[in-house]
Amino acid sequence: MSFAPVSFAPSPSVASMAEGLAGSLAGLASGFAEGAAALGSLGLPDYGPGDIIGQMEALREQATGALAAPVKFMSITPFQHTVGTRKGEYGYLTPGQALSTLAGRFAEAGSAEGEESALVALLITAPTPGLMGEALEAFNRVYPIAELEQACRRAKALATLETDKFIIPEAPAFPPWTAISPQKNRTGQAVAKALGGMVAAGEGAAMGAAAPGAMLAAFAQKQAAKLARKAADLSSLASSMAGGMDAWRGVYVQGRGSALFRHLSELAPPFDASFKCTSLLCFSGTPGQTAYYRESFGLCPRRLTHPTCLTCPGRHALIRKEECPF
Repeated sequence: MSFAPVSFAPSPSVASMAEGLAGSLAGLASGFAEGAAALGSLGLPDYGPGDIIGQMEALREQATGALAAPVKFMSITPFQHTVGTRKGEYGYLTPGQALSTLAGRFAEAGSAEGEESALVALLITAPTPGLMGEALEAFNRVYPIAELEQACRRAKALATLETDKFIIPEAPAFPPWTAISPQKNRTGQAVAKALGGMVAAGEGAAMGAAAPGAMLAAFAQKQAAKLARKAADLSSLASSMAGGMDAWRGVYVQGRGSALFRHLSELAPPFDASFKCTSLLCFSGTPGQTAYYRESFGLCPRRLTHPTCLTCPGRHALIRKEECPF
């Protein structure tokens, strides 16, 4: 069991939930359309296939467990106090040092000895600050994390530090252009308040004059369009979760209590000490809570309790599926 290349992929768990929603939402959309067509006589049909309320409750519970439940998270970068090696403005951290730092914080993770736990660990490393900035920037384009965005800005600034210090920025011109709006003083605010009241009264009168059938038809069309946009957004997000780099390496480990963290501390770093600009991410929680991260990063669901996983290099799930028990 060792670190494997990270390659972003849409989460199968989220995809299965979306497929479960598709039938119900299609029934809702058809119900809206039929109801809008029948509004002339107000013969509104029932819509939604089967027990849609029960389906939505089950899917809400799954989504909450997979996406809303928080996990323990730690980021380790070369620019944190007491981490790695500092030389002036520069900070250096090798993969081995990053894993040792993480090993020293295992006791704070709070995992019970007999509790089934899982963790996802990611290493993003490069030999120079400039290359680390590029690797972090590429990672953040797909999966932005605030701590990595800060490290990315610092690494990119250090990459050009020795040349930027000789650049004299242009001074701004005075007097400057600014922005102003009519509501920036009391007179403009009073005019806007009076005008807004008149417009609101007019809109209320317009709604009162609209036929009930037309209002219900407009609501049905609005809801159908809203459902279509949500489905398109999810599809677009799934297609954007793609790509990988040699600088990204990760591992997923599932086991009980301290054995989980002890095994991670014994893993050999995927890069040597020449890769001295390293950032490490660790997500720790139950297998269900960490499933989204494991699936999104394209990692194999390896377990310490299965003999095949202990000798697996981490690529059976991608290359030799017939040998992978999962």
